Amino acid sequence: MFGSNVKDINSVLEVTVYDEDRDHKVEFLGKVAIPLLRIRNGEKKWYSLKDKKLHGRAKGSCPQILLEMTVLWNPVSMILMSVEFLQTCAVPFPVVKMTWLSSSLNVGVMFLNIAETYS
Repeated sequence: MFGSNVKDINSVLEVTVYDEDRDHKVEFLGKVAIPLLRIRNGEKKWYSLKDKKLHGRAKGSCPQILLEMTVLWNPVSMILMSVEFLQTCAVPFPVVKMTWLSSSLNVGVMFLNIAETYS
């Protein structure tokens, strides 16, 4: 079991898999990058392992890892962080949209949208 604080729910979890033999020789088996928003709590899922740069498949015959994960997060604080990020982002967004996001955030509508997403 492993736990970590998440500052951005839009980030990616990188899992690197190694094998250690009796002589303590460590061998890289593969790596996988999983977007946190794609994790289904309590669901066991097989992930294909990639090479060190996450470009191609790892060596071996069908290299995979079975993971069961749970992500606990506060939707309100994550949405507010995302809105804050969008306001400071270098990518140009329409000013009207940014003003709407920052000044008239309707919490009731936001919770309905979150509920719809997870139903």
